[in-house]
Amino acid sequence: EFRRVLFRSNPITNFWLGFEYDINGQTASAVSYYLRAAERAFETSIQYESLLRIAKCFERQKNRNFTVSGLYTRAITVDPHRPEAYFLFSEFYYLNKDWQNCYLYATLGLSLATKLNEKTLTDIGYTGTTGLEYYKAISGWYVGFYAQSKDTLNKLQSLQSLEHKYKKLIETDLTAITK
Repeated sequence: EFRRVLFRSNPITNFWLGFEYDINGQTASAVSYYLRAAERAFETSIQYESLLRIAKCFERQKNRNFTVSGLYTRAITVDPHRPEAYFLFSEFYYLNKDWQNCYLYATLGLSLATKLNEKTLTDIGYTGTTGLEYYKAISGWYVGFYAQSKDTLNKLQSLQSLEHKYKKLIETDLTAITK
């Protein structure tokens, strides 16, 4: 009995159990374990990543925008000096066409992106400064920073290391902008 209690209260064990459920598409169970990990962890890095993973689970369930937004906000309050939550928040607002908030969180994330020393335990989808620059540029177009937006998109497009995902998006965006 003691071993089972010890096992259930270990935040790292709960995180990895949540991750296993998560990658198998069982988001309800994943959320339960991630939440337990976040509640029991003393390390902010475990709390932070657990909250981000919970948000991503709810995003995949669809129509949970208020919950997702609250979880990203909570992750930022746990560690406001890391850029991943700002990136995921800007991506969230990009997908929901909330350009002002997309621009805000991409800008904040860029101000912190150079300070990232610690990696997350898992790949949460953070693409680094390139993703933040893209979300800032495209949302900037919609909030009135036309020249800045176009310049940044052109600069990003010329990068050799640009991910395929962004190459296609930028190509489409620049075509639409120049019409």
